[in-house]
Amino acid sequence: MLMPEWRRMARLVSGQIHVGSVDCQRFQTFCHSVGVRGYPELRLYSAGSRKTHQFTTYNGWHRDSQSLRSWVLSSLPRASVDLTPDLFRTLVLEGNQHWVLDFYAPWCGPCQHFAPEFEVLARSIKTEVQAGKVDCQAHYQLCQAAGISAYPTVRFYPHQGGARMVFGGDDVNSREAEVIADIIRQRLDKLKPPGFNSKTKDEL
Repeated sequence: MLMPEWRRMARLVSGQIHVGSVDCQRFQTFCHSVGVRGYPELRLYSAGSRKTHQFTTYNGWHRDSQSLRSWVLSSLPRASVDLTPDLFRTLVLEGNQHWVLDFYAPWCGPCQHFAPEFEVLARSIKTEVQAGKVDCQAHYQLCQAAGISAYPTVRFYPHQGGARMVFGGDDVNSREAEVIADIIRQRLDKLKPPGFNSKTKDEL
């Protein structure tokens, strides 16, 4: 039965999207007016004009909560950016922002499973850390220079002043967005000057 899995999926994407359901036996006229012909029909509506009703329909065979979550998150606008070697150099190594990177390969099953989770991470820390992805099949030399030996590899590149080294990032050994975010925030706290307190106000 789909409804329990739908509820589980709703909990998994809480804070990312709004989830609802429509009883088409009770509201037959409405369901017919929006083109619903079979049950269950799963739709993801895009934000924007309500007049256009832009939506994506789920066409997957698997209707477990994790598959539904992956479909929802992969349908949302990307929060991470794809990095070429040039962008990696200018934005990550020579830039002045913190970065967390997902080094992956397109053929890697665990990478595909992790991709939606990385998007959750990217959205949750976007005010503190930039998120990027490096395709190690397309950019093999870059990944080799960075010492990437397994996929996916998550690496945090903190900005500490001055240029960073290609292999100078910190490996993060988790594939859960919340855990990775906690690890990164702990490492950011260690970068703050001794005695720094963001809540301290200037009393002068």
